Amino acid sequence: MNNDEEVRDLLERYQCPFGFHEVRARFMGAIASPAAGVVPLNDVSSLWGGELPPVSSMEEVDAFVNTLIKGLWTRLAQSGLQQEAFELVPFDLSEAEVNWQSLRRLCQIRLEEIQGFTDGFFQGLDELNLPAEASHCLNSLSELEEFFVNLIALTEPAAEQDLAALADQIDELSEIATVEINNIMALVAASKAP
Repeated sequence: MNNDEEVRDLLERYQCPFGFHEVRARFMGAIASPAAGVVPLNDVSSLWGGELPPVSSMEEVDAFVNTLIKGLWTRLAQSGLQQEAFELVPFDLSEAEVNWQSLRRLCQIRLEEIQGFTDGFFQGLDELNLPAEASHCLNSLSELEEFFVNLIALTEPAAEQDLAALADQIDELSEIATVEINNIMALVAASKAP
């Protein structure tokens, strides 16, 4: 089974415009989506604007399919079937690493994860037939997206204690995003159950 480092290497080698964190969230959104006809290969090709990047050998094709579809997609799908909680990519900062640049980067990662999940979830559609609770969770994710956009736009706080408070706030918002994503996945899965 492929690991995350192999996925990261492949995305970098083929100059994917999305980072690992966002690809992972996009795939999870697609896996959780109630949209008809979700096809892993379509979601993989969407990472490069709808076409797979050029490859020069069958070995490269195999590595590509094995790493992204049989590897990452399958791991995420299996964890979803086993109702394991989806976690946002860990981003632990020691107190020494808490600075404005690292906090803005964390906000950017969280923003991209939320956007990735919703992009994968909606599959290019404007709306989906969802349980009301799932729609509420999606609205909460949209509000969180706005929070992260606003945090990224802030000017650098002057005091270290402000940075520590901001780091705590980002952790809280990240936890809320994780809960909302998992709630959406559970609510949609329950609505599909016979």
